[in-house]
Amino acid sequence: MEPNQEEPKEKQSKGKETETKDENKNNEENKIKVPKTEEEKRALEFLEKKEREKKEEEERMRKEEETKKKMEEKAKEIKQEQKEGDGKKEDVPDGGSAAKEFLKDVVENEVERVELIEDTTDKRDFTKPLEPEKFEYSFGELDKFLHYEYRDVRPIYRYSVEMVLVTFFLMVLPIILVLIVENPGFKEIFSVFLNIKNPRVKTFFKFCCFIAMTYDIFILSKIFMDNLLYVFVWLLTLLDVRIEGAIATALQIICSSTDNLKNTIATLFVFFVASELLGGYTPFKTEMDINHLILTIMLWYVCFSFMLFLENLIMNIFFGEIGRGSFAGRIYDANSKTFVFKKLLAISMKKLEGKKAMDKVINEMINDYESSIFLKHASLNLVSKEAAVEIAESIFGYLGIKQLEYKKIKKFFPDIYEDVYRYLSQGRTQKKEPVSFDTFKEQCINLYQERVDIALSLSDRDKILSRLNVVLLFGVYFLGLVLFLMLLNVDYKVYLASLGPFLFAFGWIFQDSIKELYRCFVFLLISHPFDNGDRIVINNEELKVANIDLFYTSFYNNNGRVVYMPNLFLATQKIFNLRRSLHESETVELLIASSTSFDNILKFKDNLSEKLKKIAREFTGQVLIIKSELAGDSIKLSVNIQYNTNLQDFLPNFARHELLIKTLKESLGSCSIGHKDTFVFIT
Repeated sequence: MEPNQEEPKEKQSKGKETETKDENKNNEENKIKVPKTEEEKRALEFLEKKEREKKEEEERMRKEEETKKKMEEKAKEIKQEQKEGDGKKEDVPDGGSAAKEFLKDVVENEVERVELIEDTTDKRDFTKPLEPEKFEYSFGELDKFLHYEYRDVRPIYRYSVEMVLVTFFLMVLPIILVLIVENPGFKEIFSVFLNIKNPRVKTFFKFCCFIAMTYDIFILSKIFMDNLLYVFVWLLTLLDVRIEGAIATALQIICSSTDNLKNTIATLFVFFVASELLGGYTPFKTEMDINHLILTIMLWYVCFSFMLFLENLIMNIFFGEIGRGSFAGRIYDANSKTFVFKKLLAISMKKLEGKKAMDKVINEMINDYESSIFLKHASLNLVSKEAAVEIAESIFGYLGIKQLEYKKIKKFFPDIYEDVYRYLSQGRTQKKEPVSFDTFKEQCINLYQERVDIALSLSDRDKILSRLNVVLLFGVYFLGLVLFLMLLNVDYKVYLASLGPFLFAFGWIFQDSIKELYRCFVFLLISHPFDNGDRIVINNEELKVANIDLFYTSFYNNNGRVVYMPNLFLATQKIFNLRRSLHESETVELLIASSTSFDNILKFKDNLSEKLKKIAREFTGQVLIIKSELAGDSIKLSVNIQYNTNLQDFLPNFARHELLIKTLKESLGSCSIGHKDTFVFIT
């Protein structure tokens, strides 16, 4: 027994020795593998990370493959059971048809689940960063809360109900008080309000009546002004007048000047109500009491608001004329594109409420008109590139789609679906392929950048015109002061006598500055050769407009340096505007073998044209041979290539050049033309 017990002990000791040797060996190997430097350590960590990612990817693929096989096997089993059931349908008892239908549904659902797994493999899931708007109730913001809660009700109905409720709460107490104090009979219940005997009750009743009527007048004037555009459109349609060009611009100008007009109309009616309640008004009265002073101030405010309306109208006409010549197309285009994303976002968020809510948005959310004077749809909150990405992800996330199909665009925009699809697909209208998320997101980001450039240009324009607006406002306030003195029956001629010499002296001292100011106005607002964000060429130097001021304009050159130029200098220069150019072209100089025949050059031209036509997003396919001349032991060939866009964007131009060089090499190779790897671009 003892030898038998010692033998295992010896084996165990040998095994321990072997393990110890292995551990020592591993430790030696590990010591060799320990990185000595930070670079080696980072490299090792990177390799380990890649190895982990590879294993995780293999594991994920294995699980997906197993799931797919299980689903396929399950679908086959169910189909086999269905066939067996069909072969023995005479043995099926009552209710067999129902069971068969159920079995059919199960098979179809399983097959759909298998297809869904195949379709969603390696595709991203979209988040929903934008949540539907919510408004928490608070007594201090009761009006906003009610407007939000009943936002789907037409504004005219909401305002009507609001008028009735406010008038009721303002007048119920004075009416009850009059009935209690006067105690009229049944026949005098209405006429008693016209002849209230108690002076305090009469004053209180008139005051409440004035407040209620003032509120109602301002609400009615707001409703009228908000719908003024539709009133004009209805009248012009009735008269069979087409709303386009100058007429459309005039309507937008009038509607953008309605704030002061609304105050004018509302205050005029309030003045009539106040004069009726206070016993009438006589202008230019020598003796004045508190009631006459209040009515005089009201009348003056009516006239002053109307003068402000005229000044605002003149400025908007000036804005409109400038905008129609330089901004109209860009603003109209940007507003139309913004509406597309705004409607898509509204439709996608309504999906949470069901199909009826979505259909309501599709049918009722119509772009009534697009402004060519100012940017609209600020509620979309397209304020940054991150916001643009969030909008795109929210639309795809709430709709639950991976791609935006043509049929969905046709459903969402039944009247303009072709234009919308052409825009979202970046002009790919041939095969009606679905719009990918990357393309959709890119268009949203491009729209943000376009709106930023337009907003900066409008801001610079407004900043320039604000100088002119200050002059006009000074004149309006001066006339308003004179009018107020007239209504108060004060002699104002003394104050006007000293104004003439002052204006003459001012004009004589600052005549050179006034001329310079006038020339800058003409250059920036009438000639208007560039907008903020435009890429231009001056004296063979490419510049991007950074900021436009009245006397100076700042630019960025291609090295990122800021360049300042006086506008009077720019007015004498030849300016090339790249953004406003539609289809620009560049000439490429390349060196080919001197043995190349002219027929082979023409063959190369046709081959290059065909290849470029296939890249329709970047090139039109127009290729011209400008020059072919000897240059040493080679032929210098000048080829003019027309792009399908302009050269406004700086970085994409380099990518376009790389693509063109690659295509040139392929065409030269196809035509067996030897060449040197030198390509010179001449704009």
